[in-house]
Amino acid sequence: LEVSRVSRGTIALRVEPMLVAGAVQQAAESVAAAIEARGQSLEIRMPPEPVRILADPARIAQTLENLLVNASKFSPSESVIRIEVEP
Repeated sequence: LEVSRVSRGTIALRVEPMLVAGAVQQAAESVAAAIEARGQSLEIRMPPEPVRILADPARIAQTLENLLVNASKFSPSESVIRIEVEP
């Protein structure tokens, strides 16, 4: 849905230099309560050096949040959900 909105020009992307860790943290905080409620845990693995990209920080965080929500929804209770960032 978002891709079609971007294609039609109804959503403008704000592309800027950003750190991936910030988007990962934001997404993790947004879904933390839901993950805990299901008895799941979230494991985040980041490289030692910061990973920088050119992207829209809001859209990247939204995408990661959607992935985490789906991972929680379709994983059994007591499972570990992992995010691993690599350059």
